[in-house]
Amino acid sequence: MYPANIVETETSISPSRILSLRSAPVQSLYIHVPFCRAKCQYCDFYSVASCNSDAMLNDFVEAMLREAQWWSAYLKPQSPISTVFFGGGTPTVLPPDAMRRLISGLRSSFHMNAEAEWTIEANPATIDADYCRMLLDGGVNRLSIGAQSLIDSELRILGRIHDAEQVKRTVRDAQAAGFKRLSIDLMYAVPHQTLASWRQSLEMALALGISHISCYCLTLEEGTPMWQKTQNGDLPTVGEEAQLEFMRFTRHWLSDHGLLPYEISNYAAPGEECRHNLVYWESGNYLGLGPASASHFAGMRWRVTPDVRRYLSSVLRQGELPITDVENLDSVQRATELVMLMLRRNTGLKWARFAEVTGFDGRAAMAAASARLSDLGLVKLGHSEMRLTEAGCYVADEVISDLVRQLS
Repeated sequence: MYPANIVETETSISPSRILSLRSAPVQSLYIHVPFCRAKCQYCDFYSVASCNSDAMLNDFVEAMLREAQWWSAYLKPQSPISTVFFGGGTPTVLPPDAMRRLISGLRSSFHMNAEAEWTIEANPATIDADYCRMLLDGGVNRLSIGAQSLIDSELRILGRIHDAEQVKRTVRDAQAAGFKRLSIDLMYAVPHQTLASWRQSLEMALALGISHISCYCLTLEEGTPMWQKTQNGDLPTVGEEAQLEFMRFTRHWLSDHGLLPYEISNYAAPGEECRHNLVYWESGNYLGLGPASASHFAGMRWRVTPDVRRYLSSVLRQGELPITDVENLDSVQRATELVMLMLRRNTGLKWARFAEVTGFDGRAAMAAASARLSDLGLVKLGHSEMRLTEAGCYVADEVISDLVRQLS
């Protein structure tokens, strides 16, 4: 049964509005596990460090499965779910039995495509060969390893709880268990990092047989410990020109070694792209479960309140789902978001998809800005799409801002 109330803290959202979502089929599930062993120095995501309570972890799984059952009841009839992604936090801090129960419960609640992509993020310090086998037995077929670096000195600066050897061991364990699809997250523009050390991380990742690498520029968010250290002068900041140098090197070096940039921060061998993230970048419909998770249905967005204790109390005791940040995007807002998302892809902004989502002609709406950017060599205009050029990738934020200004 669906909860008696959906409790929303800013804009009311009624069950009748949720019922209307039946006409917008869910393509993907995002499962947010907010627990981790320790908070990284740069992290500003919602997570709860040092949860050693088996009771809380068991309650969390129970609440997640109850939420899944509620949504499943209201979203039927469903088209099959094509991707499931566990993020966090660190999903692999869940004990094996709890994770096994969560995976099994999700399969029972939702209609899953037999070929669905199931991805779980893993910290190398929280997973071993037995855990890998358990995941694979449960149907998880893609592992995303949060390495961030393969240089121990850089891992210490970032406040990671693993070392480079643990990353290598995790990859070997996953491969021995039978995982064919492995991804690694790496960060560049880390304080004291050099192009030589960055290249070393990339080389080691490829030597391990990794077919997908997400390469993120370290962003220092205000209020995080690492940001505070730069303010105090304890760590150097990495300037914009140095960040661009890292990005240029990454694009060329990985392309030369067979991992192509299918999105500004993501590189993969042909066929190894993350299908779940493609749903985000094409403004598809996805449902988030768990505290701080986000959902999107045909221009309607919301988050579950980022407070695990309130989430557990609301779901398990009050029969309520606490929702926040509800938005109903109009056609201009959806157009703006689609430009921001799709232009990051190597395939670019598809005019047909733009018209399908927004209801108007993108070529006409952005004609002046796109022509100017084309003359500058920053975008390439085609009959069916607009794409960033190589030069445009390095100033993507400015290009996107120029285009969306014409939409407002």
